[in-house]
Amino acid sequence: MIHEMKYICTLWQERNFTRAAQRLYISQPALSATVRRVEKEFGIKIFNRTTKPLTLTPAGEEYIRSAEQILSIINNMTQYFDKLSDQNTGKVVIGSSSFFCCYVLPTIIQTFQSQYPQIEIELIDGNVNDLIVKLQNELIDILLCIENEVDLNIMQPNLWKNEMLLLAVPANNPLNHLLSQYRLSHEDILRKQHLEPSWKKISLNKFKSERFLCLPKGNDIYQRTIDMCHNAGFKPQISCAPSQQLTAYHMVRANMGITFIREQLLYSIPNTNDVYFYSIDAPETYRGIYIAYKKQRDLSLAIKNFYSFLLK
Repeated sequence: MIHEMKYICTLWQERNFTRAAQRLYISQPALSATVRRVEKEFGIKIFNRTTKPLTLTPAGEEYIRSAEQILSIINNMTQYFDKLSDQNTGKVVIGSSSFFCCYVLPTIIQTFQSQYPQIEIELIDGNVNDLIVKLQNELIDILLCIENEVDLNIMQPNLWKNEMLLLAVPANNPLNHLLSQYRLSHEDILRKQHLEPSWKKISLNKFKSERFLCLPKGNDIYQRTIDMCHNAGFKPQISCAPSQQLTAYHMVRANMGITFIREQLLYSIPNTNDVYFYSIDAPETYRGIYIAYKKQRDLSLAIKNFYSFLLK
């Protein structure tokens, strides 16, 4: 029953049979059979299979809610026993955006596990609101989030690092010639020239006639873009809303518009000459990244070890 709950909860996290099966390292028919078996056992339907992505039936909502509570209890029990046996064993579940799961955490986890090879690390990416619920239900142990996503009623947060948003502009845009004293190449970013106190920042107003590529509404970078444009005295022309930072970056390379890019992305992708970058004179280009665990939770030694490792 426990494995069935894990399978169905993973399917709900992914909203897709193929992705869930890949994450679980089982075949898609095996996952489908598990869902049908549970539905038959309880005489219910858990998922509306006619919708894309998958949605839950009312009975499915109750199943997921109950299953997550049961899995949380089992996880707490396991961590307690781990703590009794050996501080260098156990499991840590980390929740974050797909950006951190893809570009930031893998290298960190590799270094951590070279010191603690017996500690298992699991990554769960997703919408921050869903991840906060999982943190509250103790289905994840540590959450990475940005400053305006910190909920002090639920979380015990610590500032992990600060990051800067840079304006990305196609290299063949004529503005780059006019603003040559402000522009930065990808190589300049890798050398962290944009962080030097003497580097000149530029008003976003210089780009008011450009087409903006913004992440979807609800995303923090979307709201910061709108606020920065408003404070610079104009309303942005939004031509497209790509769902991912990397997609937006490649659209800039294809001369489809300009966009704000988090600097960490540029440290993680191949160096190109297709895009120039600008440090914008606006406080919204700076934001804090926080790591948090659930308030008043008794952390296992494995979680404490990983949390301390992140803060070094």
